Amino acid sequence: MMNRKLNVEEDFQLISEELVKLFSSNYLDKAARKVSFLQRSSKFKPIDFISLCGFFNHYSGTKSLSQLCGILESKRNISLTTEGLNQRFNDTGVSLLRAIFQELLSKHFLSFTIPSQYQLDIRRLRILDSTAFELPVTYIEKYQGYHKSGVRIQLEYDLLNGEFLHLAVQNGRESDYTFGQTLSNSIKKHDLIIRDLGYLSFGVLAEINKRDAYYISRLKTNIVNYVKEDTGFYTKLDLDKIMEEMEIGEVREIENIYVGKDKMNIPRLILCKLTDEQTEQRKKRLQKKEIKKGVKVSHQTQKLSRLNMFISNIPYQSIPKEEIQPFYSLRWQIEI
Repeated sequence: MMNRKLNVEEDFQLISEELVKLFSSNYLDKAARKVSFLQRSSKFKPIDFISLCGFFNHYSGTKSLSQLCGILESKRNISLTTEGLNQRFNDTGVSLLRAIFQELLSKHFLSFTIPSQYQLDIRRLRILDSTAFELPVTYIEKYQGYHKSGVRIQLEYDLLNGEFLHLAVQNGRESDYTFGQTLSNSIKKHDLIIRDLGYLSFGVLAEINKRDAYYISRLKTNIVNYVKEDTGFYTKLDLDKIMEEMEIGEVREIENIYVGKDKMNIPRLILCKLTDEQTEQRKKRLQKKEIKKGVKVSHQTQKLSRLNMFISNIPYQSIPKEEIQPFYSLRWQIEI
């Protein structure tokens, strides 16, 4: 049987089934009493409210009160007026949802096991990403976006142990770069930190080194790279020439490069040459980025669009160059 991509409703149904396993009706009643959401007997129970907000409302925040009442009628066999439902969306309702969310964050979910062939002592495999979206204009005083009201959510997850590490709700204007720097003090020995280009900071990389932790990161194409000659002089890497020399699909490694104006030492630079199809897909993404953000992609970035560039301080004896890109792709698990 061929694999079929689930639609939003089917995807949401699977999530709902897992949530129901975690939160029984009795558990939700107790949680609701703690925050005064449940004070007396009612046909509209906490499980109905939670279900309406999360378990089977995959268009949460977009339906009218009348439509939500219709969902209650069809899904839970509960008849409620629009005003009766409106009164339940209050501070205690928010407190109940917050309590459930905090409980979810404390749960252990699926974890990742590092294959035994990799001789690397990793205590936590930290993946970080953000998502941003617009809000109704009524929220603009609290959450400011670039054009109207907007919010950005930052989430860091330990893939090795199945634990959530950090969650932050920010203004839509806040940058990934700045948030990544705020987590520097939380870095521990033998952490492996994997982040995308938006978080790239050489100061953070230096802190990771200082704390005996590891990193894998993409490297921006507009950053100047050097190698240090025996004479002590620095020679600029000609990435255009290296790219032309490489075969499609080839992975090449350059040890001990120096980056940026301060010439920070990076133990490993891994270059992966993409196929024609992969290169074309990247160019299309760059074009979309230009249109969406109104930012012109640099000529250097366009020239090197056939290269994936990774930097890491993991010893090459532990993870060979061919495995760096697959390890980096673990970052995509944060979206799941």
